[in-house]
Amino acid sequence: MKWSQKNANHRIQHVVGISALLLVITVTVAGCSSTPSGDAGLVSSGSVTASVTPGQSPTTQDNQNTATTMPNQQAVANFEQLCQEKIGTDTHATGTVTIDHKAWGATTIVSCGPTDVVPSTAEGVLAVDSTGTVTWNSGVPADVNSQEFALANPATDASGNIFITYNPGRYDGVMILHPTDTGMEILAGSYYEDIDPAATTSYPNDFYQSQLVGPGSDGLYQIAKSVNDCVPDCASGQTTTQVYAWNGQSYETK
Repeated sequence: MKWSQKNANHRIQHVVGISALLLVITVTVAGCSSTPSGDAGLVSSGSVTASVTPGQSPTTQDNQNTATTMPNQQAVANFEQLCQEKIGTDTHATGTVTIDHKAWGATTIVSCGPTDVVPSTAEGVLAVDSTGTVTWNSGVPADVNSQEFALANPATDASGNIFITYNPGRYDGVMILHPTDTGMEILAGSYYEDIDPAATTSYPNDFYQSQLVGPGSDGLYQIAKSVNDCVPDCASGQTTTQVYAWNGQSYETK
């Protein structure tokens, strides 16, 4: 009897030990299976993608701009529809950035242009408020198929200005918008607006054959514009580069 009791106690202790070990293993495995914190809350970016939609990486901008994030699928679908209604049936939402506009509140700026593989015959930009209403838009027909028209990455800088890069099929260009107290001002238009002899609106800057530089340590973009003297002709002329910087009110050469 004494041996049997001792053996029984030994078996009970053995079973309890195994149960405790299994409990430790279960807790450990459960802890390892959780999603790493570094993967939580990742925001997909596009250039409109973006976007955006190629769009852009989440970035907090100064002045009138808020953090940029990729809109949800329903918002993207709405932007696609608005681009086709307001700008052109063959345009798509190629980028978005959300700003805090003084008159319109939270406003999404949407660039409308070609997809990566299909050029478009129109291009433009929309301002869409939090209710989905287009509060402002500027669209131009393209004389030739537009190859690129999308918000830059990042789309804004410390000035609060909004930057769009475009390419009509040969050289790059930069379009610049400036939010005002009551609306939107175009500081530099697109290629087609700049060269159209029938255009009734002129803009302070022509940044065709230009590229964005920065933002720099001051948080501001600069624009590098190539200029061909076309002497004796443009094919054999000399090209120089002029750099423009924001002075608080406009862009001037450095």
